[in-house]
Amino acid sequence: MSAEPNPYSVGDTAGNEAIEDEPRSLLGHVWVFFRVVVFSILWMFMFSFGTALIAGVLTGTYFLILASQSPDPIEPHLWIGMVSVFLCEGMGLLGLMLGLLGKLPGTRR
Repeated sequence: MSAEPNPYSVGDTAGNEAIEDEPRSLLGHVWVFFRVVVFSILWMFMFSFGTALIAGVLTGTYFLILASQSPDPIEPHLWIGMVSVFLCEGMGLLGLMLGLLGKLPGTRR
């Protein structure tokens, strides 16, 4: 074994003080809160409209396939509309929640 100390071990002389950022003023805290809320709302809209785009394309493809298989006009399916609405709202709420928790870019404190 070498007599050199291990640079990765914490000895008795190591300090326990943590390195912190400079303390924020009240205006700094308000600015961070405002930025997090605004970016969270933007992420909510992006999740919701992105899901609506994808659901719309998939619904159109589904109706196109159904129309090509039968000569009769197809009846509107209520469950497709309900699933699309709940999926878009759910993904929007997921985007808002992840934004407020600081998991998305622009929302980290």
